[in-house]
Amino acid sequence: TSSEFKPNHSYHVTLKKGLSSYYRELKEPLEYKLKTADRQKTILFDEKKPYISNHGELSFSSVNVQKATLIVERVLDDNLRYFMNFNNANEEQVDHLVKEVFKKDLSGNYRIATLDI
Repeated sequence: TSSEFKPNHSYHVTLKKGLSSYYRELKEPLEYKLKTADRQKTILFDEKKPYISNHGELSFSSVNVQKATLIVERVLDDNLRYFMNFNNANEEQVDHLVKEVFKKDLSGNYRIATLDI
């Protein structure tokens, strides 16, 4: 995929006469119309910082997401060793190991957002 193709956009593509591969050559030009799909709903967190900094910042961007709720949970100090060694970060079974420290409803698309938590 090229970044030059815009999402949800129509393009006209022409393969010109004489275009060849190893075995064949186009005798006549071929014309196609193609339409790119819209981007899927996505929220991406900054891969360089997969944690909350000591300044309480969390960076992310979103595409085609109109509403979301951001919830930040902290592994309780007493549970940190268990969480790291035995739980294998199974996110479906961490409710008893964490405490919610931040919650915010978000609306609109974010190119790059940094939240102070």
